[in-house]
Amino acid sequence: MGNTIIPLGDGGDEGTSRWMKAAGIAIDEEHYRKVANAKDIDSRTYTSRQHQDYLKPEEVLECEKFRIQDTYGMPVTPELVEKDDGGRLIKKIVALEAILAAPGEMVTDEQGREFIPPPTIVAERDKSERSRLAICTDWSNHSASWLMRHRLGLRAVLLDLMAGVEIKGDEAMIQVLADFSKRNASHVKGILNLTIPFDESPIWILGQYLSQLGPSTESRRPLENGQRVLMYKERRTIKLTSLQIPITSTHYKFLYPLTKLNSNFGHSLSF
Repeated sequence: MGNTIIPLGDGGDEGTSRWMKAAGIAIDEEHYRKVANAKDIDSRTYTSRQHQDYLKPEEVLECEKFRIQDTYGMPVTPELVEKDDGGRLIKKIVALEAILAAPGEMVTDEQGREFIPPPTIVAERDKSERSRLAICTDWSNHSASWLMRHRLGLRAVLLDLMAGVEIKGDEAMIQVLADFSKRNASHVKGILNLTIPFDESPIWILGQYLSQLGPSTESRRPLENGQRVLMYKERRTIKLTSLQIPITSTHYKFLYPLTKLNSNFGHSLSF
């Protein structure tokens, strides 16, 4: 059995491209609807199914619905399924909550070296994983991810964006972030799984880090000089104030209610 390659030229078919895009959107919307309308199951059923080699299509949908409902603690709607994006949203929220939390006090070891400990919520998250998964050694290492983002200065950048500051990319803080990223590109790749090209602009590099944290931003070119600026954009969608994660969540134990973000910083984040 072989394959036949048929040359079709280097031109694009815009009509087919639009049709394929529309078909993809329709398939995604149907999936969101099916997950939202799936039968409810309990945690015991969900846990037992995680150890099965094969699940029926309807069972996969039921497990997905349970995971989303258990994670966010709210009714599952097609909109929430879309926002969840296969579990990516909660990972962004967890990372955002961690970097916005105030770091611990500086500690000094016996050799005189100074270290910044992660916030309590990050340390507790790592400790809970190790206590629940004592045999597994492939832990998430939330503290390492937090430390890398802290060294990059992302907390200060986020607070500025949330306060309405527009970032052009020529600010000293953003230049330092970009330089640090390029000097430590291999470590950034290993810890945050981001590839930092050496020829990209500081504003592009910042955008890559923000994409892992989820807050909505928009960019524009002011008419004065044509230089692109980045700003925080508040969207009227699902906000953190409406996403309550129970302390007993199956996936994220010891995670504080997300309303602490808004009460601590006085900002309402959206995704």
